[in-house]
Amino acid sequence: MAEPQLSVRSAKAKEIAHRLARQTNSTVGRVVEEALVDLEVKLAREARQSVDEFWAPVQDLLEEGGRLAREKGVTSTGDDEFFDETGLPKL
Repeated sequence: MAEPQLSVRSAKAKEIAHRLARQTNSTVGRVVEEALVDLEVKLAREARQSVDEFWAPVQDLLEEGGRLAREKGVTSTGDDEFFDETGLPKL
């Protein structure tokens, strides 16, 4: 069975991959694989940060609303007629 292959038509990518392989005493394939994994991890981390940054103001508003409700003694959202004690919609 033939090994999987990746063909990149970039002189710069080839040069960098070969240089890094020599510097790390590794194979070009391993260097490319590690670089791709590192990029994937970086992008996932950035995506999580973007989501957290997006929801942070919403979370702040929810916390502020809860604080104000507690100060005013509000114990219900007024949704009791629509939801049961577990928070599920009443049928």
